[in-house]
Parts: sequence; structure tokens; C-alpha cells
Amino acid sequence: MLVVTETLLSFIDINSLNWDNKSDCLIKFSIYFHFTVGCNQTCSDGVLQLRLWLAGISLVMSKITDEETFSEEAERNENLWLGFQIRSLRLSKGYSLQTLAKKACLSVGMVSQLERGLVSPTVRSLRYISDALEVPTAYFFLEGKPPPTEEIGRIVRQSARRRLRLTSSGMTKDLLTPDTSGLLQLTLITLEPNGSSGAEAYTHQGEDAGFVLKGSLKLWVGDDTHILNEGDSFRFKSELPHRFANADTRVTEVLWSVTPPFY
Repeated sequence: MLVVTETLLSFIDINSLNWDNKSDCLIKFSIYFHFTVGCNQTCSDGVLQLRLWLAGISLVMSKITDEETFSEEAERNENLWLGFQIRSLRLSKGYSLQTLAKKACLSVGMVSQLERGLVSPTVRSLRYISDALEVPTAYFFLEGKPPPTEEIGRIVRQSARRRLRLTSSGMTKDLLTPDTSGLLQLTLITLEPNGSSGAEAYTHQGEDAGFVLKGSLKLWVGDDTHILNEGDSFRFKSELPHRFANADTRVTEVLWSVTPPFY
């Protein structure tokens, strides 16, 4: 019976299934099952059909579970890596948890959770930690592939981008400029549905500007709130308290520029 069910699944375009949407997978399998087995006179036994269907559902659900487990494990590893970097820097400076928490204006419990990879920071808290540890925020970006000698400090290939994933905030930041030594910094911000920079606004020196590549962005600047759609752009003084969030049910991407570099 299991072999028959696996044969059925082999005819389904697995790549067309949205494994993030369980109902999509189950509905597509059920429809395909109906037309291949339910309408097949050689499988007219109702009990056999039910057993085949349940076996197929079990295989689909196991695939969904495997995908979810892989995604959760990846997020966990990234949080652990970030936490390890924070802890290593703290210890190298001889700071206790209490000292770092005080310098970063965070609770001891929050710093402890960050170091153990139990949570990921907001943009604001990561900036505070960077300042407290006296390193640029870009220090915590995952390194991409090293560039050829002639491209160092000038070109950033897609495969060589440095990336920071704030999983708790539903946000990924790709650093598009080669380093933080210049006068301008360019990042690609990807916001998952409900993703944001955090509940608290933050400030810094300089100016922010950006262009919405895909989706919709909700932007708070000072006392004002703006909704920007695909193709819209913005600029504001960075000294104004600001924060942002995905205003769409889909993924939103924003090309974001800051001068001087923020990360």
C-alpha cells in the first residue's frame, strides 16, 4: 500500500507545492488522489481507498514536518552564532552580564537569552549591544564568500553578501556595500509578513533613504506614519525617532541607504 502511495506522490510536482501552506499540500494531494485512485475501478474498495489516502496524507505531513524542522534548525543555529559572538566579545572585555546589560540599557535576562541563542535582537537592541561592546553592528553579519583581490573594498557579489537574520523580528539584512569605512551604507532589507524593526523607535546620526522594491512598508518617523508601496521611496533625518514594519501579507523588500554607516 505504501509503495502505491509513494508512486502517486511521484507524479505530483513536488516543487509546485507550497510546504509553508499545509492546506495547499493536502488539498492538492487529495484532488490528485481522487482522480487517480478514487475513479479507478480496480481500487473500488472503499476501505482500501481510505487506507491509501491516509498513508498518502502521512507522507505529505512528514515532508512538511521535515521542511519545518530544517527551517527551525537554521534559525536556531543563526541565533546561537550571534549569541556566541556577543558572549565572546563580552568576555574579551572582561564584562559581566550585569555590566553589559547596564551599558546596553537592556535587562540582564535579555542579554543572557541573546547569548544563549534563545531569542534574536531587535535593530535597536543590537545597536545598543554593538555600542556597549565598541564594535560596528556589521561585526555580527554572517560572512559571505571572500571576493577576488581586485574586488575587495569595491564590489559585492550576491554570493558574497554579509547577512544578518533577526528571526524574532522576521527581518533579514544583506549588506550591499563592501565595508563600513565609507560615507554611505546600502542594505537590502527583507521583511517577512508581520516582520518589523521592533516595537521601539531608534535614532542615530545622518540621513536614511530607501526604495520599496516589493510589497508595502509601514514607516514611522517622529509623530508621523506612512505607508509606502512598491516603487515608492523616502528620505528623513536619522535623528528623528523611527521604526518600520511590513504592511503587506507578502514578503516586503526595501533597498535602504544610510549615511554615515549605521552598521
